[in-house]
Amino acid sequence: MAIQYGLTESCIVFLQNGPASDEEWGEYMAFLRRVGPKVPNLRVLVVADSGPSPKQRGIMDDATRPYIKAARIAVVARSTFVRGLVHALRLFTPAYRPFEPAEVAAALDYLDVPTSRHQAVLSSANKWCAELKMPPLKLA
Repeated sequence: MAIQYGLTESCIVFLQNGPASDEEWGEYMAFLRRVGPKVPNLRVLVVADSGPSPKQRGIMDDATRPYIKAARIAVVARSTFVRGLVHALRLFTPAYRPFEPAEVAAALDYLDVPTSRHQAVLSSANKWCAELKMPPLKLA
């Protein structure tokens, strides 16, 4: 298992540790298609140092197309390379914004998560981080 995801009361949390299989990715896309219409302004906190394969990226583009203009997607990555890719992606899809792990609070602010709910989102995210053997997220 390389990914974990779920819906908190404030946003979707997606974590990836290593490449996701096409089966895992397909399940996540089915989740997005199911949840997307129920969330007026899609907000996604992504924690990953790798990304989808080109095939998976195309599937994600199709799945998020109806929501992407109103969406905000915060990508928290230790890798400067990944953050650089997200900066480049912003030229075409401004919904994406990269953040360093020390900027988790800023990422949640970007997603319009109320400060009073930051810890609740992190609690869910850190449960999944532990399952994926990823370092926990911390508020600065």
